[in-house]
Amino acid sequence: VEEILAQLEHKLTLGDMVRRTGFVSDVSEQIQQLDALVVPCQRGEGIPMVALEALSAGVPVIGSDVAAIREVVRDGVEGLLAEQGDPAALAQRVVDLAASRENWAKLSANAVTRHRECFTDTKMNERIANCYDRVLDAKFRR
Repeated sequence: VEEILAQLEHKLTLGDMVRRTGFVSDVSEQIQQLDALVVPCQRGEGIPMVALEALSAGVPVIGSDVAAIREVVRDGVEGLLAEQGDPAALAQRVVDLAASRENWAKLSANAVTRHRECFTDTKMNERIANCYDRVLDAKFRR
């Protein structure tokens, strides 16, 4: 993916408009500076916290079409999805997003709304508590 992205940067003459920082400790500050967050996933993984942080900051997520990402991002609503294991498709989704400022604005607004409605600490805690309630109710009804 890195090589394809580097080629695209060169081909599109993006120059210093793209920064790949590697590991950083001030994640939330860095995320707020992004136009998009790319999250390639190869296997079944848990929900990436960085994707939730991006939604919270209004940053559209471009990710692999895997269950964990689909749980957070709906294709064309809060971000864009690409076929798992296809770096060229993932890179194309970056190009697709960059091609339309209006689409970016829509995805950004939807990302904030999705986070607020589904993924705040309170919402996540409520879902976990409800899960425990269902399990305990089922156990004690026997």
